[in-house]
Order: sequence, then C-alpha cells, then structure tokens
Amino acid sequence: MAFAKTYHFTIVTDRNSKRRILFPNVCRAFNISYTNTFGMPQRLGVKFLV
Repeated sequence: MAFAKTYHFTIVTDRNSKRRILFPNVCRAFNISYTNTFGMPQRLGVKFLV
C-alpha cells in the first residue's frame, strides 16, 4: 500500500475477510485508489465483445 500511495497506483483486491483489517478501509484512511477485480476492466476502459 505504501508503494501504491507513493507512485499513485490503484490497488486491486477482493479481500473481504471479517477477521482482519479490510484493504478498502485502509485505502480510504490513507487516500489510496482501490478497486475490485470486477471494477478493474471498467476503470481501464476494457470492453468485452461477444
């Protein structure tokens, strides 16, 4: 997370553990951009054609 904060990267995570500190909570606390694996293609502008 420190690397992402320093270089303005986005963290991609699907961690939803109830027992541990959640990545999205830490990202919000430190103003780090984050998304999940379903939101990543949308943020990148990827379109899937069938």
